[in-house]
Amino acid sequence: LASNFSWIVPKEVIERDGDAKKTSIGTGPFILEEYVRNNKIAFKKNPDYHWSGHPHVDKLEFLIIKDHVQSQAAMRAKQLDINYLYDKMMVNELKKTNPETKVIKLSGASLFIMFNTEKPPLDNIKVRQAINHAINRQSINDSIYFGDSGFTSTIPTVLPEWTLSADESAHLYRFDPGLAKKLFIESGVPKGTEIAVNLCEIYGPHIMDTAVLIQEQLQEIGIKAIINRLEYGAYLKAWTEGTFQVNIGPQVTFIEPDEWTYGQYHSQASRNYSRVKDKDLDKKLEEQRRLFDKAKRKKVLD
Repeated sequence: LASNFSWIVPKEVIERDGDAKKTSIGTGPFILEEYVRNNKIAFKKNPDYHWSGHPHVDKLEFLIIKDHVQSQAAMRAKQLDINYLYDKMMVNELKKTNPETKVIKLSGASLFIMFNTEKPPLDNIKVRQAINHAINRQSINDSIYFGDSGFTSTIPTVLPEWTLSADESAHLYRFDPGLAKKLFIESGVPKGTEIAVNLCEIYGPHIMDTAVLIQEQLQEIGIKAIINRLEYGAYLKAWTEGTFQVNIGPQVTFIEPDEWTYGQYHSQASRNYSRVKDKDLDKKLEEQRRLFDKAKRKKVLD
């Protein structure tokens, strides 16, 4: 119930409409005032908000600007108060022209590379291992993410008491081109094999930049990565229906270790989009669900 995905909606609206798609109603600090498709979304302060004295602003307006160059120009012209930028060069340029700009670095989001383990050649564990060691994550971090990102495990650093140490994660995901080439040869998959990599640029230009660097790195071991730039609906459809080979994108921040583990890797889990099927893993994921002792549970998850 503490998850930000657990919204409270009026029972009578759902009973009347069948879902929450037709009526904009909720319990938040703002009320929808105006929506102009592909232009803007405007909200006004909720006078009946349950938290006294909040919110601190009377109105919020979100401008829908699909082009990041245009949003950068709007920020420079002071038409925007807040802009969400991933691109390191754009941030540096903005600070030059608008030195009063305050940059806040957000942490917690993870970038994932998801394999569909049912789709050849990703059904071959040697290929997956080869790709893992062919990717130079530190180079990607330095080039695109300000050098501020780090290695994380299945349970990311937003849950520090549950995640692996930075050294353990760095070892598991280490860049080792020699080992990567060796594993790929052992896989028996021919050089030049194509693998489709899906992404959606709605998440920001850094996703495409990351995919291009990965594409170049995989070329070194004989894999030809074909980047598919999909619109959001098609991206999600391929993801949930299992028609993809590789997905690259951001990962939401879950608040419980079970969501990161059982929720994504148990063979019967609804979000097991990688199609992992491992009986031994299933047993461990089920076991940790029954443990109340934190130390014992962490030992199982480690």
